[in-house]
Amino acid sequence: MMGSPELLPCPFCGHEAKLFNTEMPNCAFVQCQKCKASSDDRHIERAVSAWNTRADHALSLVAEAVERASLVPMERLARGDSTMPGNIGAAIQHLTPSDALAAREADRKRVRDEALREAAAIAKRYDEASGCMDCTDTANIHREILALIEGDQT
Repeated sequence: MMGSPELLPCPFCGHEAKLFNTEMPNCAFVQCQKCKASSDDRHIERAVSAWNTRADHALSLVAEAVERASLVPMERLARGDSTMPGNIGAAIQHLTPSDALAAREADRKRVRDEALREAAAIAKRYDEASGCMDCTDTANIHREILALIEGDQT
């Protein structure tokens, strides 16, 4: 990483953050200079990215909660409870802040992109170790890649 990375203000108190290198090469964490909130130790680019996207993640959680809340009235109606109007779910969705919806989608895209990068790494390891009997089962590799893309990492 060339130069000093741009860090957003602390999502908790709004003060300046600083990047601290660790003893491990290319590893760092970001910490607020006032309240001492910090990111996890990780590769420098990931530490900076995690710090700068924390506020968006919070918006993503808000959108997810609103989406789940909108399903409750629909479930009540499905059970025959007519005490709630049929359009309340749509009303809740309509009232969800657009930045929260955008943040949720950005968060989902980030997770999917990370899974695709990991899938590419699996495919590369397969190419590099094509003589290994454990690695030649392409069906197993496809299952691993699909599991990563779909978020099923069990």
